[in-house]
Amino acid sequence: MESVLAAAVNEFAVRGYDGVSVRTLGQALGVSHNLLHQRFGSKEALWQAAIEWAFGPLVAAMNEADDERRDPLDRLWTSIRTFVRYSADHPDLLRLMDLEGASPSWRLDYLADRFIAPVLARTTELLDSLERQGAIQPIPHVITYYLITSGAGSLFARIALTERLFGSEPLQSDQYDRYADIIADVIVNSLRPGNRDGSHWVQPS
Repeated sequence: MESVLAAAVNEFAVRGYDGVSVRTLGQALGVSHNLLHQRFGSKEALWQAAIEWAFGPLVAAMNEADDERRDPLDRLWTSIRTFVRYSADHPDLLRLMDLEGASPSWRLDYLADRFIAPVLARTTELLDSLERQGAIQPIPHVITYYLITSGAGSLFARIALTERLFGSEPLQSDQYDRYADIIADVIVNSLRPGNRDGSHWVQPS
């Protein structure tokens, strides 16, 4: 059933919720409409199952990577790096968020309340703590959020544009770790108060 859910995520990310039906998804997968209907019951249930399958592991990866015993700046670096690296392997998630984030809907509420808000709350608490310590500049969190998500993740989500402008190298899987490290470095450096005087954030060992 994982192949069905993966295909559903891709279809919803490419065509949008209104552009997908259980029947057309069944045709794309080469399975019967009745099979999908019996398994999920409705398009809404199929969407929810696909979203749980796709976004649940991302939240789990973010939580697992965040060790509160480590240096706060290292925690921030690791959080950014984890998100970018996961996005590289799962570009459909950001594509789907671009579509669902464009207008209010029950689906946006589901995504925001169940997956985004818990991670955002944890990250906001970390950013607030770093600001109080003077470790980072007091930048509005909305800016930081979109630098990490839409900004960094777009490299992988907009595959056709990336390849058209920069070639295929950034999209090769053996480059994912390097690019995730660079993105995390750049964002953390940009937040630090000393970023204008040539200082550089180096990932702690």
